[in-house]
Amino acid sequence: MLGLTRVVHGRGELVLMAHGAGMLRWSLVELFLIENRAQRGGMLHLNPHLTPEQQNVLAALPTTPFDLNGAVARSFLPRTAP
Repeated sequence: MLGLTRVVHGRGELVLMAHGAGMLRWSLVELFLIENRAQRGGMLHLNPHLTPEQQNVLAALPTTPFDLNGAVARSFLPRTAP
């Protein structure tokens, strides 16, 4: 998804870009939950399973899809390196 950001932006596919940005944001949430070994029971309780730092990262993410993609990459990629 991240690699297609420039393509959809260049084509003016704003709906697809927003959808991809949301999927990237949720991928970061899932990575945080894996890091925390969270055992969640439902979709309505997320904050108890995130650290304050993780909550701050998510809250600080930009809202525009193009800016969000870069911000998620800057948070996501370092956490996945061995």
